[in-house]
Amino acid sequence: MVLARRAAMGIVVLLVVSVLTFTLVALTPGNAAQSILGSTATPTAVAQLTKKLHLDEPLPVQYWSWLKGALHGDFGTSLTTGEPVTHMMASRWQPTLSLVFLSTLVSVVIGIFLGVVSALRGGWVARVVDIGGLVAFAVPGFLIGIILIYAFALKLGLLPLNGYAPLDEGVSPWLRTLVLPVVALSFGMVGFIAKQVRQSMTDVMHSEFIFTYVTNGFSRRSVIYKHALRNAIVPAMSYIGVQLVSVVGATVLIETVFAFPGVGSLAVSAATQHDLPVALAAVLFFTAYVILVNILMDILYVVLNPKIRMASS
Repeated sequence: MVLARRAAMGIVVLLVVSVLTFTLVALTPGNAAQSILGSTATPTAVAQLTKKLHLDEPLPVQYWSWLKGALHGDFGTSLTTGEPVTHMMASRWQPTLSLVFLSTLVSVVIGIFLGVVSALRGGWVARVVDIGGLVAFAVPGFLIGIILIYAFALKLGLLPLNGYAPLDEGVSPWLRTLVLPVVALSFGMVGFIAKQVRQSMTDVMHSEFIFTYVTNGFSRRSVIYKHALRNAIVPAMSYIGVQLVSVVGATVLIETVFAFPGVGSLAVSAATQHDLPVALAAVLFFTAYVILVNILMDILYVVLNPKIRMASS
């Protein structure tokens, strides 16, 4: 029932986002006709192309025409290239999802590991994690990307400078093109997640029920990984969820820095060229990702916390 409500709310969010995106891009000074013809085009030529592209129609009419097609799986054609939007997105979603998935995996695994280790060790380990997390969170991902490009691509020549190798070309080329973007994108998230997990884990380790397990003779490994970590992850999940959502904005910058042929770079070029159908498809792609992450976080809350499962039933 809860998931059904979430799904219904997600549909409403997609609709609202499409309206806002359409309006903002359409009201931005200039239009696709001007972008296609260039600054030297005559007003007459621009007006003729504007009419040909139906950009002279009222915004509600343009949006309704797009929406009718989108509901049937037709997101229109690019105003600048004439290529079907679905074809353009088909060649872009794999690089972006690969980048987001690996960055998420790296951030969560390393962040939780560092958070748990620093909580158990305390002292200078905890201080290093706190300071490192603060620095990592404060430094922009695109700046980390530039440093990585200079060090590992230009100076050492160990990894590709930019671009993307599809997975069907082999796992090794695929990973090589993803290493630097993934590190740049997950750098800040690792520090933030580690800090939140450390704090949550520290609180749980000082709780009464953990003391009870220890005094009853349970092994340290069992207490830490079966009881403490499970309970510590639940309050930290909200912070992790925020980071997994915020990765959308960072992905656009990282794809631009690494000339990564993903949905983020496509969205930037479409917005600057006033290519409404492409911009809409790209924004809806990221919106669907955010909705999916929120639904998955709700499911994880229920799995990790039996009290929530009992309350919902």
